[in-house]
Amino acid sequence: MTFGSSLRLVAEIVQKTGEKPMSDTVQQTVETCDATFEQDVIERSKEVPVVVDFWAPWCQPCRLLTPTLEKLATDFAGRFVLVKANIDQTETVAGLLRIQSIPAVFGFRDGELIDLFVGVRLENQIKLWLQRLVPSEADEAGKIAQIDPQGAERQ
Repeated sequence: MTFGSSLRLVAEIVQKTGEKPMSDTVQQTVETCDATFEQDVIERSKEVPVVVDFWAPWCQPCRLLTPTLEKLATDFAGRFVLVKANIDQTETVAGLLRIQSIPAVFGFRDGELIDLFVGVRLENQIKLWLQRLVPSEADEAGKIAQIDPQGAERQ
């Protein structure tokens, strides 16, 4: 069973038990749960990189890290989406990802896990990590050229 099919199964089970999704794809910061994780993270990462912050309200290091991640989501102005995953609401996903300690931050792009870190990091360390995850302007220009070669020449 693949990770994606496991998530689909979890989503079906959770939806049958009545848990309500908490996704909001319009904002740069989205909250997720087991039922919506695949859509909020895996599918969304096919359009834009997704950074998942696994946290808990009782976790003091999480409370230190979250404001930095939220600031960077604003600073990067839509170049990635920050998804906040309270581990008390994403226990199944956290188990599938084998999360043993929080805060744990996972970076997804093109439907795949690219990188992760565990624990609190300084803002400049997280910026460097994000630069490896988020496509550069040259990467974006190459993507435009593949879709619309004439449009890329005009840019």
